[in-house]
Amino acid sequence: MFAPLTGLALVQPFFMSLAIGLFAGDAIAGEAQSGTLRYLLVRPVRRPRLIVSKYAAAMTFTGTLLLIVICSGLFAGGIVFGIHPMPTLSGTSLSVVDGLARILASGAFIVLAASGIVAVGMWISTLTDSGPGAIVATVIVAIASQIADQGLFRFPVDLVTMREGVTVSAAYTAVFLALAVWRFRRRDITA
Repeated sequence: MFAPLTGLALVQPFFMSLAIGLFAGDAIAGEAQSGTLRYLLVRPVRRPRLIVSKYAAAMTFTGTLLLIVICSGLFAGGIVFGIHPMPTLSGTSLSVVDGLARILASGAFIVLAASGIVAVGMWISTLTDSGPGAIVATVIVAIASQIADQGLFRFPVDLVTMREGVTVSAAYTAVFLALAVWRFRRRDITA
């Protein structure tokens, strides 16, 4: 039961930042750099819809990445150590079902917490035609922000800190996704 948590703990601080940089930072800038953005906009697709679709795709990829990490950890950990009740940091024990539920909740929390950084990456992606530049800028922002996901493994569960983190991420999502839409609506796509 600790293998998926170890996977999340290893992936979250650095590899998630790289993945978010690739998924969000390259969303618009990569299309502009490769010359396909014009062709996307030739169809009667409104720019805000394109931004929201690219954002949804980046969030889906992020969630899928975390689900793969969780499933791989459960599979490998189950083979090597077996599946047993899980001791918590508070000294209590979680049943296998409760442990799995909290592991999945941790992954969902990481996705929610990443939503703001993905929105920042989308906004950065609308500012440049350089895919690599947008990726690097997004990775730097993602690494600079800290995502705290330990709240589910304490007794009692620390929902206040988690709620604050999700609220901050929701604010970043709203602001930077709105900025991305605003910037992209005014962007000249002629080259």
